[in-house]
Amino acid sequence: PSLLCLLASGRSFALNKDMKGDKVRPITIGDVLRRWVTKAILIEYGEKFEEHLGALQYAVRTSAGADKIFRAVQTCLQLCPNSILLQIDANNAFNTCDRQKAMDQLREHFPELYRFFSLWYGTSVPIF
Repeated sequence: PSLLCLLASGRSFALNKDMKGDKVRPITIGDVLRRWVTKAILIEYGEKFEEHLGALQYAVRTSAGADKIFRAVQTCLQLCPNSILLQIDANNAFNTCDRQKAMDQLREHFPELYRFFSLWYGTSVPIF
């Protein structure tokens, strides 16, 4: 169990969110071995994930997803000038999603991956 705990832990640092340095965002980077294995899973399962999630998701195997959402909304507003947009908010989306729902979907649609991901998202781990 202590080796798994070590692999599941992460290294943390603060990233400035503004030029003055008044606002910081805590960032935690997982162990390199865990990141390599996760990357290998994404390479192996990437097309299956895309097929399952559909074309309207902007996170998995999608670079600059938030930028793409912004550009799509911008294009829609240009095509429909009488439309209005109240707000687009992608702030901290990863940390505000319901991870249990994601894990439930993983168990249902990709049960062979559930145990691996539950090691990282199923329990609390130390942050250094």
